[in-house]
Amino acid sequence: MGNKRGRITFLASLIATSALCVGVAAAAAPSVDVGNATPDASNKAVVTVSLTSNGANVGGLQNAIVFDNTILTLTPGNCPINPAIGLSPGGLDCTSDTTVGPCKNLSKVIHQCGTSPQPVGCPAGAGSNLSAFTGIVAATAAPNTNSIPDGALYTCTFTVSGTLPAGGATLQNIDIVTSSPSGLQLCSSSGATPCGGTNGLISSGIVPPTNTPGTPGGPTNTPGTPGGPTNTPGTPGGPTNTPGTPGGPTKTATATATAMKTPGGPTNTPVPSGLDSDGCQISTVGGSASWLLLIPAVGLLVVRRRHR
Repeated sequence: MGNKRGRITFLASLIATSALCVGVAAAAAPSVDVGNATPDASNKAVVTVSLTSNGANVGGLQNAIVFDNTILTLTPGNCPINPAIGLSPGGLDCTSDTTVGPCKNLSKVIHQCGTSPQPVGCPAGAGSNLSAFTGIVAATAAPNTNSIPDGALYTCTFTVSGTLPAGGATLQNIDIVTSSPSGLQLCSSSGATPCGGTNGLISSGIVPPTNTPGTPGGPTNTPGTPGGPTNTPGTPGGPTNTPGTPGGPTKTATATATAMKTPGGPTNTPVPSGLDSDGCQISTVGGSASWLLLIPAVGLLVVRRRHR
């Protein structure tokens, strides 16, 4: 009976231990991420490094940022800690009271890679064209066991001193380590529980222009007139002509002649009744009284003949 109870107790302990292990394995490790940035008019790019604890109680951490020193330049003084987690949160003094905030300080150093052995933060095989910034957020200036909240840890202002490649300049995020307020390691890039973390990028944000299909590298031309202006069909290369007068300007049609037009000559205006062609008035007296006007002339002729 005692053996049976012992086996049940052992089995229950094993189940509980397995459940605890599953719970630990399911929890995500803290993550330290490097952000992206676009240079301003003075070629300065401000990059933010932030913490996502994923529920862990983080008291200190470190990471390294590897960058191409032929394109980017950086000095330790251009990487300040977030004031909200620093030694003077809200203007208060952590050196006299460590309960006023997280009260952490940022230790930082930059090394040029390519030497043997490689400096701290430089990956194996890195050339002299690479440099590594290492930042450590901890409570060394005002010792305490305060937690670091999620959010911005510090910023680094890079200067773009060279030409950014089309895809931007990568900021490689390596050597990440986080620890609890008591100093217990929570995760490590090289340990059994790796930390989370993303690389950063500094890019210009300029999109190359798109060319119209069929006109590589140049403007769009009107179909049928490659390289030149649009021409009216039927008059290639020249101005628009009126149909019926190819190559010349538009002509006005001849005015319409009247019914009295003489063939081959100018237009003649019909002579109105009562006017000759010279415009003189012609008598229109007619009827039986018109012969009376001739009597004196006839009488005169008769007298002359008798005298002869």
